[in-house]
Amino acid sequence: MNSGWTPREFREVVRAGNWTGPTAGCCPGHVQANLVALPACGVTPEAALLAAGPELAVTHAPGHMLITDLRDDAFLDEAG
Repeated sequence: MNSGWTPREFREVVRAGNWTGPTAGCCPGHVQANLVALPACGVTPEAALLAAGPELAVTHAPGHMLITDLRDDAFLDEAG
């Protein structure tokens, strides 16, 4: 394991499909967060939030949710 990656470098490795192992400790000095993808459903997000009881939650319109670390311009086509 390369222990000298920055978070940006490590995300590139993972997105390229070149990482299949555990991610803990890959970017020393940075806190790891995990993402859970739930099926699209009007009830699932609310039930998950109620069960988890977080201090803060980012909600969305039904059928429209995307949370990512990519910049907005990564989703724009050449027409803008």
